Amino acid sequence: LGELAPDGKIERVPMLRGRIAALDGKPSEMIRPPQDSAWVLDGDRGISFSDTVPEGSKLVEGQWWNEVEGRESLVSFEDDLGKALGLKLGSTVTVNVLGRNLTARIANFRKVEWRNLGINFVMVFSPGTFRGAGVRSIDRYPDMLLTTLKSMAADWRPNPQVAVLTPGVSAFLSSMISSL
Repeated sequence: LGELAPDGKIERVPMLRGRIAALDGKPSEMIRPPQDSAWVLDGDRGISFSDTVPEGSKLVEGQWWNEVEGRESLVSFEDDLGKALGLKLGSTVTVNVLGRNLTARIANFRKVEWRNLGINFVMVFSPGTFRGAGVRSIDRYPDMLLTTLKSMAADWRPNPQVAVLTPGVSAFLSSMISSL
């Protein structure tokens, strides 16, 4: 990949899927948020965890957790949505992840720059929240790399003399080509 996009940066972020089950102990079905923020309570969404403020986010209230605090169940919530839902520092958010309810306390609020198309989430949890959970990652590849791969995919023809790829490499290439 480095040859195809030497100046490119590959972002890799842990990602799980979760549904907000309760806010401050009140079941999400009982919450009536403003129309423009109701979507955050509908279905599941991508959530992540990090020991640092995600790129494309800026803290506007509260503090990011340190290494010791990061062992607790804490969450950083997107500022506009959090305020629309009536949340404040110290509020609790219960999410259902893999069939298990996890409750975290809001440690801070962030402004998220959604327009830069970077990887970001409404909720970013402290690393300790998901200790032992099965976590996958989401990757973002540089545009130059995707353009090159798309060009290569257009010219690609199966060649039985090419070495057999490992299942991981084969799955990666298949997913990259199918997303082009």
